[in-house]
Amino acid sequence: MTEYYGAELAHNAGRYYGAEFTEEIKPVIASRCGGNPFYITAVARQAAKQQKPIVSEESLNEVLAVDLSSGFIWGELNDQVTRWIERINQYGITKWVLYLSALEEGDRLDLERIQRELAEREGTDVALETIRDVLIKLSRGDLLEYMELGGWFRKVEDPILLEFLRIWGRIEVEGKNQAVVRSKTVKQYQTLKRRINDHVGYLAEVYMSQVLWNAQRKKLPGKLFHTKENIQLPWQFFYI
Repeated sequence: MTEYYGAELAHNAGRYYGAEFTEEIKPVIASRCGGNPFYITAVARQAAKQQKPIVSEESLNEVLAVDLSSGFIWGELNDQVTRWIERINQYGITKWVLYLSALEEGDRLDLERIQRELAEREGTDVALETIRDVLIKLSRGDLLEYMELGGWFRKVEDPILLEFLRIWGRIEVEGKNQAVVRSKTVKQYQTLKRRINDHVGYLAEVYMSQVLWNAQRKKLPGKLFHTKENIQLPWQFFYI
């Protein structure tokens, strides 16, 4: 969903579940959730469950931290990932390969790094072709992307899924205590710097882009643009 309609969903989900959102934070929720309707709804449910108003990016971070490590997002994604891995775990290394791919610093996955990490963490020497085969199977479950023309792999463009996989890996792969991981995740998210400093300006940009897009080929009153003449909008924008 676009951030405009994602913000509308946040508004409706908040009213439905009884979560309190400020007007300025709704498009921020949509942005942080990548426009994914399930994530946006999960934030509303978790905020209502915690009875925590989301009035700033800091409070949004705290709700996301809990939901990613033990809440609605955790429950749904953990179930999906576990079921997919059970289907393709031919070599017994699928969990490690998925977790290590999520830890990649850049977008493009380094198979040799994954190979070295497997040797260090598991004491297992795995052929690059085996790792490649596992990655291809993971890509079929939309857990990463396989660029067939170039024969290389990259992480998914889903910030929530990527963060979930890092948290999931600490618990399910490294075997760390879930309560400890949840506590550390909350503390980590509480110290994140604000990525959007001016919520009001950001909200204005999101809504203005939607207005311009919906008004293509239409004539708008000049007073909206501080002019006496009415304004004819073009039929197509190259960039909004």
